[in-house]
Amino acid sequence: MSGNFDECVRNIFKELDTDKSGKVNAKELTAMLKAMGSKLDLAAVERLLKKFDLNKDGELSIEELDKLLEF
Repeated sequence: MSGNFDECVRNIFKELDTDKSGKVNAKELTAMLKAMGSKLDLAAVERLLKKFDLNKDGELSIEELDKLLEF
């Protein structure tokens, strides 16, 4: 991450992490995507999350979210 993109990722992460756990789960990601008008359901978001969940803990860290946003 670098510069403005890094700041943008941090801001997005803060918005997504509604339970303030330091990780973003599928429900948090689904809620944000739906608020943005996405038609993806929880199952589709879970599949997407699995692709970018590098440590396989079922949630996205800020680094993993960065990879998702770069995709």
